[in-house]
Amino acid sequence: MRRPAACVLALLLIAAGARVWAQQGGDWGVTLDSATTLRHSAELDEQEWGQRVRAALWGELFWRLDGGGSATLSAEGSYVYSDDRDYLFDVDRLRVSSLHPGVISPAAVLALDAGRFGFREPSGLVLNHSADGVRAALRFAGVAVELGGAYTGLLLNPSSQIRMTATDRAEEDDDDEYFGPKRLLGQLNVRFGDLPGRQSVTAGVLAQWDLRDDDEAFTLNSQYYTLAGAGAVAANLYHRSFVTLSTMQAEVGGESESGTALALGTGLRYLREDWLGSRLSAGFRYASGQGDNLDGFVTINDPATGTVFQPWLTNLMIISGGYAVRPWFGNRSQTLSNIEFSTALRAFLRAQDDQPLQGGGLLAGLNLEEGKRYAGSEFEWAIRARLLPDLGAALTTGLFLPSDGAVDAEPEFLGRLEVSVSL
Repeated sequence: MRRPAACVLALLLIAAGARVWAQQGGDWGVTLDSATTLRHSAELDEQEWGQRVRAALWGELFWRLDGGGSATLSAEGSYVYSDDRDYLFDVDRLRVSSLHPGVISPAAVLALDAGRFGFREPSGLVLNHSADGVRAALRFAGVAVELGGAYTGLLLNPSSQIRMTATDRAEEDDDDEYFGPKRLLGQLNVRFGDLPGRQSVTAGVLAQWDLRDDDEAFTLNSQYYTLAGAGAVAANLYHRSFVTLSTMQAEVGGESESGTALALGTGLRYLREDWLGSRLSAGFRYASGQGDNLDGFVTINDPATGTVFQPWLTNLMIISGGYAVRPWFGNRSQTLSNIEFSTALRAFLRAQDDQPLQGGGLLAGLNLEEGKRYAGSEFEWAIRARLLPDLGAALTTGLFLPSDGAVDAEPEFLGRLEVSVSL
């Protein structure tokens, strides 16, 4: 079947399904997202344009259960066009959820989830990705216990960002690989809320097992033990902090070795609505590199580390600060009131000055002189607006200035225009 005919048939099936869904009392909608990106490299003296368009159809059905409980079926499918491929159809979410109050005690609520949905560990940096699995959460007054497990091997390869090893990354653009890396996840979180001083603390354990079945391939199993806290520091000042200890077991060709790595970070936010909705922020992140006492930290999926410069979160330190303001905050016009201007600064350093930074894109060509830690700084400016209740837009620009210790490196500029429509 030719591609245009297949697309038309898919749209007809989607429209028919949405009609049946609505007849059953379900809610549904459409979102359209477009991102146009321009990168300019002074080193290469060339420009690179990128385009990505995503159209998604979502739906939700809700039922009342006996005993005051409820059940929800939610689903979302999408079509993505990008410069890399003309089309990609995917199931982004397919989840059955239920709430069961009073299961153990009148104050307890049991929440169950099954299907494809998002999994996240307490810091949000090691794992923040969708997967196919189950999760159970038991919530008491001030305490919540969450247990979950998932499998990543049914995610489409272009959609999967589960990239931990060189083998995983080599398969990222391989069209012969239909599914993404096969890994099994297990997670346990315990959260204590409403602590003195308006604080909350979460302790989490996350484990992942590499299920690659090639005896000669490099495989990596890892465990993450995280303690995270959040809450108020003073009037209008809030913090979010974490520390994660990781243990790893690597194997290739029958040879195995183990390692230990560390990541930690803290972020501060100062909120003042009476200053035109101002927000000031500062933060610090650290991820260990290969050294005398620690090994390189490895995340399950790559978190965002910057806008222009995006190294992987290993052998890395980031010091950041930012400010955002809404000049027409409180205006009768919601459009004007929601316009926000922001700026941010990030400084990137190596945790170990004798080990390289790692990553792709701009970083692939950035080498630092021996003994130099400071890699460079990134400046970001952005305008975000909710033009209409169902229409949003953002214009982001960034400039990365490499340090004097970067060998033959030149500044790089990025501009990105994003538009989002909800129907």
